[in-house]
Amino acid sequence: MKKRCSRCKREKSLDSFYGCRDTRDRKHSCCKECAKEKSLQHHRVNREDRLIANRNAAKKQGRGKYFRDYRSKCPDKIMARRAVQMATRRNDLPTASGLVCEYCQEAQAQQYHHHEGYAPEHVLDVVALCMECHGKENG
Repeated sequence: MKKRCSRCKREKSLDSFYGCRDTRDRKHSCCKECAKEKSLQHHRVNREDRLIANRNAAKKQGRGKYFRDYRSKCPDKIMARRAVQMATRRNDLPTASGLVCEYCQEAQAQQYHHHEGYAPEHVLDVVALCMECHGKENG
């Protein structure tokens, strides 16, 4: 059985249409290709509105409060991470992605691990680890 797309006016098989409970034949009036194109166009036009809506939703969910609470509960951890970031920016530490994992010696390192803890005297005592080894270490 075939149906004509209301948008491109081509006749296509029913498999080319998304389902819809509201119509007699249980199919949307425009084909899947046209529906995708229409959706992309809508998202391009309404991008700013979506960004504003997402920001408002994040505020309602209290993400800002979560991060503020986290920063107040773990100040040493935040300070240690910032110190490593600043050291890599100043080239005092090489970026982790340019090194090999110090535990498995196989994979490319992606992150630094504070193996001595986050105390101020150990802020830059770090080892470069791959994601898998870092996940095991932080368990």
